[in-house]
Amino acid sequence: MLRNGVSVTALCVMGLALPAAAQTAPSATAGVDGSPGQTAPASNDKEIVVTGIRASLANAQNIKKNSDTVVDAITAQDIGALPDRSVTEALQRVPGVSISRFAGANDPDHFSVEGSGVVIRGLNFVRSEFNGRDAFSAGVGGQSLNFADVPAELLGSVEVYKNVTAASIEGGLAGTVNLNTRKPFDNKGFHLGFDAE
Repeated sequence: MLRNGVSVTALCVMGLALPAAAQTAPSATAGVDGSPGQTAPASNDKEIVVTGIRASLANAQNIKKNSDTVVDAITAQDIGALPDRSVTEALQRVPGVSISRFAGANDPDHFSVEGSGVVIRGLNFVRSEFNGRDAFSAGVGGQSLNFADVPAELLGSVEVYKNVTAASIEGGLAGTVNLNTRKPFDNKGFHLGFDAE
């Protein structure tokens, strides 16, 4: 039994090393006369393109670093990369933020498929902003927005301020959620966003 465990562990370690082996290539080979420094002609001109969300993580980190209060941010690439159905469900991935899944604020007996409200640090008095301006829904309790009504394709970033400062506008005892839309010149070239179910 131990021998099988060791061989499975060895296979896992070798499997993790294969992507690194694919990235290393000899830069120079010895020529026919044995002189170093001559490169072999490239037989195939395939290009390896590595994609990721490094810029998105750096963007969110810069928002946190440049803020004068406790803030967490999700950028557009993060929202699109997550398997969530709405902005509300993407917000639940922010530390300290949870969502309620009740059909109505006063109806704890019936659950909804999508999240219906945002709770920051256990408090539900969340102020919502749209590009820094007040935004609210009539049926959600007054000062909060129904985030399920906002399509994720519309957003460029979401900032969650977890405490209030003296310069903050009143109304967000738990915190403030600021939804920033995409701007026309955020991306170079043609950019298309859509959602299909």
